[in-house]
Amino acid sequence: MNGSYSDTFKYDQSTFGMFFRSLHPTTPIMLKNYPGHMPTFNAPGTLGIHLLQSSNFIIEGFEVTAPSYGAGIFIAEVTNVTIRNCWVHDIDGRDNNNIAGVHLLTSYNGHVHHNRINDNYDRTNDDTGGAKTANSRNMVLFNGGDNRIVYNVIYQTKDPLDDVTGGGITYKHRGDDDKTFEVAYNYFWSKSLYEHQASSNDCVRIDSGFHAIGSGTA
Repeated sequence: MNGSYSDTFKYDQSTFGMFFRSLHPTTPIMLKNYPGHMPTFNAPGTLGIHLLQSSNFIIEGFEVTAPSYGAGIFIAEVTNVTIRNCWVHDIDGRDNNNIAGVHLLTSYNGHVHHNRINDNYDRTNDDTGGAKTANSRNMVLFNGGDNRIVYNVIYQTKDPLDDVTGGGITYKHRGDDDKTFEVAYNYFWSKSLYEHQASSNDCVRIDSGFHAIGSGTA
């Protein structure tokens, strides 16, 4: 039900907020909000929701936010996992650890849809002296395949040329099994629009405010 859930616990010498491992039910396990409510997970200094080495799982209807650290929702070595109707925002962490609001590592047949994912990035970039980094983003996928990323709203409220901000969706380190993935019908938002000047290497602001910059397929 509504409320802020920030308890943590120790497992295998690590700290977790909400953690599930080795679940393989025939009928999917549903971790979901009470109807009409949006519980908030904000476990300090750790992942918000972590699912490991499991299959047939649904995560639905949660807000995951600061002070969760590194990833809001982190799933790894999983099959047939759905994340839907969640709001994942303002997650902090070190860019070297591949910070992301939603982090999918070796996920197969996953379905991420109808979520709002925004403002998840390293707030300091201290390991790069404050310089821009490519390892802050709202969503990242490593390996895996046959995942569908559809009907999400993904954005940053900071200026896109700001050094301390993050990207949208990143797919890294494709495996060798020739799996596919789909990114379709998502809305990506940018705070400002810029125009590249042909006579120089500068980008010049041409408008301000929030703008839809893409909703197609890839």
